[in-house]
Amino acid sequence: MIFGKLDVTEKTHLALSLNNIHLNAGDYLIRKGETEDCGYVLAHGALEIPGTEIIFTPPAIVGEFTAAGFTERRTADIKATEDFTSVYRITSNDLQRLMESNPDIEMQLRELARARGLKV
Repeated sequence: MIFGKLDVTEKTHLALSLNNIHLNAGDYLIRKGETEDCGYVLAHGALEIPGTEIIFTPPAIVGEFTAAGFTERRTADIKATEDFTSVYRITSNDLQRLMESNPDIEMQLRELARARGLKV
C-alpha cells in the first residue's frame, strides 16, 4: 500500500483530511479527460475501467496520477461495479504534501504510472 509507511501522525492527518464518497453499481467516479485534481482510495466494493478487464479492489488508489501532477487530464473512465462502493477522496494538496515529506510515496507513484504506460 502506498501509504503504508506513514507514521501515526501522518496517517492521522491524512485520515482527517479525507472525504468519503459512496457509489452504486454503474456510477462513474472518474471520466476520461476531466481535470479534477484529486485521487481516490477504494475502501469497499470494486471499480473498473469500462471496456477492459481492469478491476480495482480495496485498498487500490485511482486518479492518483492527476492528483500527483503527472497528468493534467484523467486518462480513463472509472466506474463502480458494486452497490455500496466506498472511496476516500485525497486532494492534490494533501498528496503533494505527502510526496514532499515521504519521497518513497512519490517513487512508488512514479513506478505505478510507468507500469501503466505513462511517461513520468
